[in-house]
Amino acid sequence: MKASGKIYPYIVVLQNTQKQKVRIMGLMMCLMGMLILTYRGLGPGGLRMNLLFAGTTCLLTIWNFIEMRKGGKIASKYALLVISAGLLLLPPFQGLGLLFLLMALIEKKALSQVEIGFSDDHIRFNSFRKKDHAWAEMQQVILKDGILTMDFQDNRLLQLEVDDEDDEDYDADEDEFNAWCKERIVAKKRS
Repeated sequence: MKASGKIYPYIVVLQNTQKQKVRIMGLMMCLMGMLILTYRGLGPGGLRMNLLFAGTTCLLTIWNFIEMRKGGKIASKYALLVISAGLLLLPPFQGLGLLFLLMALIEKKALSQVEIGFSDDHIRFNSFRKKDHAWAEMQQVILKDGILTMDFQDNRLLQLEVDDEDDEDYDADEDEFNAWCKERIVAKKRS
């Protein structure tokens, strides 16, 4: 993780437990979009261009189902963008196009891993909103058995599951990380 030119000595990647829900929601929205576009194409006074958008969405959604069955990564954002374009460009239901566009834009962020960067002066949560915590706010930070525990001075306790399967670059010795964190907390208490 690199933010504003700063490289973090330690990065902890958390498990994203919402991935399956986001993917299923994306597929459901694709099916709903296909139905809307098909209705607009076949309905009274419907434009046949809607059927082109529905057919393209159908192909992309079938491809996503096949990828999901193989255990691969799926991205509904392309199908959602096609639906959004179809709904925004062709009347009626143009307002619904914004909903599909919004879903396509947030899908990537919702599927990404949450990273926590540990630097000498702060801890940064890299999620939807970047959130910084000073070491002075911490009483203890421990990584043990795949669980990151952050004990705050104000008696808040945060325990998060670590995802250590994704990237070997993130692998670090737990004892080394815990000792480094303890040094930062002690240093901030002295100053």
